[in-house]
Amino acid sequence: MDVLRLDDPRAFLERARPLLAADPGAEARHNLILGVASTAAERPELYPVYRAWVALADGEPLAAASRTPPFHAILAEPRSEEALEAVVHALALDDPGTTGATRVATREDRGLLLDWLLDFAEEAGLGPTGEPGFLERMIDARIEEGSLVLWEDGAPVSLAGSSSPKPSGIRVGPVYTPPEHRRRGYATGLVAELSRWLLARGHRACYLYTDLANPTSNAVYVRIGYRRVADSAEIAVG
Repeated sequence: MDVLRLDDPRAFLERARPLLAADPGAEARHNLILGVASTAAERPELYPVYRAWVALADGEPLAAASRTPPFHAILAEPRSEEALEAVVHALALDDPGTTGATRVATREDRGLLLDWLLDFAEEAGLGPTGEPGFLERMIDARIEEGSLVLWEDGAPVSLAGSSSPKPSGIRVGPVYTPPEHRRRGYATGLVAELSRWLLARGHRACYLYTDLANPTSNAVYVRIGYRRVADSAEIAVG
């Protein structure tokens, strides 16, 4: 069974209509999810962010859900328990429930990225960021390849990146949210969205490092689908 993530309400209606409006009774039961999708299609300014999920088996929709933040998700009546579980899992992974949306960082964000990455290095105790100009060159390269993304909620509020593709996976990092924007779910939403995007591009897995002494970040990553596979240690010599 596959779960399709859709951000276009028209595409959602096309995929999910055989489930949502199979007969007059189904249409009556699903009047809310159908109505929201129709309104989002005709009046997109009313729902700037539209997210939907459809569980498919052999092309047939068996379960569906949609969400227009800040409102709660709407679940359709499923045709199987398995399909319902698949949609709920995908919803929890892709949509942690915060406001805002992801966008790729651009040259206009360069100064902000530099400030945030310097703050990240200081908070993480990473020490010097390399020879003079190294961080700037790294940011320029990452912007050019489109591997730095921002969560924006009126203004940029969180940063994440990806790098170092492996034979079948890719590493996620850095992840940084300034102190004034923390505890609002921004990093959760950003890492979940970035991970989904990377997996959709063909990477089998996403990897990331997190500080074991930081229970908040560890809990966030587990909640969106990451699992702990190994511990590592940093050793200073000399």
